[in-house]
Amino acid sequence: MVFIDSRKYMIYCLQLLSGCMLFACVYSIIEVLFNKNIIQDVLLSLFDVHGYIAQGAERYGFKRSNSIFSYYQPFALYCCMCFYLYFFCSRYYNYPLNKNKVTKLLYFLPLCTILTGTRAGYVAILIGILPYLLSVNIFRYKVFYRIVGVFLVSCLFFWKFYFTLIYSTLFANKMDVGSSSGMRLEQWGSILWAFEQNELWGNGSSYLWNVATQNNYEILGAESIWFSLLIDYGIMGGLMFIFLVLVCCFLIYKCQKTAVLFPVIYFVFLSLSAPIDENINILMTFVVIFLRMDYWSRDSELKWCNIVISSTHR
Repeated sequence: MVFIDSRKYMIYCLQLLSGCMLFACVYSIIEVLFNKNIIQDVLLSLFDVHGYIAQGAERYGFKRSNSIFSYYQPFALYCCMCFYLYFFCSRYYNYPLNKNKVTKLLYFLPLCTILTGTRAGYVAILIGILPYLLSVNIFRYKVFYRIVGVFLVSCLFFWKFYFTLIYSTLFANKMDVGSSSGMRLEQWGSILWAFEQNELWGNGSSYLWNVATQNNYEILGAESIWFSLLIDYGIMGGLMFIFLVLVCCFLIYKCQKTAVLFPVIYFVFLSLSAPIDENINILMTFVVIFLRMDYWSRDSELKWCNIVISSTHR
């Protein structure tokens, strides 16, 4: 992020990120249609990376897509965060980006979130779409009626898929499509002894995965960052995580009040999905990009976080 020290580099960053995500989205659709990830197969044939790449999992009757990412969860989280970023970039800021590319990206990102089969992504992308639905009168756009029409027609052929998707998301306890609230309670009960060893400060980094899971293999499927936070860093670690999200919300609120939900997407996603290492730095990365995007969108004197910065210092 230290290289985003001018408007030119900010534009380059946004263009590069949009290009990468558009490629990932198109490749994701191809992956699901042909039930094959060629890039992943090549990597697995050349290198011993079987423990670092998700392979061949299915949910709701189709292949879970991880596109060019190692796992489904990071891909889903990137889709959610990028949707929010480019929505505000296209609506509130004056960057000379390719409008057609950004528009296509905003259509593809929610779709690819669904293709990952990550239910945490469904909740997070809804939070991302919410500001869009509240900021525009969608009923006056023809494209809205086209999307509704296509959806209604597709319901005639894929109603079982839609039913399974919605029902399993709302009532995961009754369907064998991943973790449920009951399963999480069982996992927490099996690992409670580790938390009680040091409730306030925790047992240290990676204690959950390197020590506590040795005799509790069911915890390997724990789908929430709170398992590792509380076991490794205790109550203080959980409070610091909440504090980090609140600080990010405050910084973004100072720049763009309507974008305050940006860090909330990250918080909700990690609270509902498996703690993958690739997800850890995403919050700070996107918050810095957002803050710099706001900074370099001004043409004259800037006022950011109550600090007036002259344009001559750019």
